[in-house]
Amino acid sequence: MVEGQEVEVIVLLSPIPAKKKVLTARELLDSSLIGLWEERDDIAD
Repeated sequence: MVEGQEVEVIVLLSPIPAKKKVLTARELLDSSLIGLWEERDDIAD
């Protein structure tokens, strides 16, 4: 750099995408997702 030289820096921030968790069939069955809508009256089968 030269004395008196002006430098402009632009930094753009973007979120790092979260890794999607892949569930096995067993993990899905054992999760709370199965039956989540079972007791809902406002959602038809």
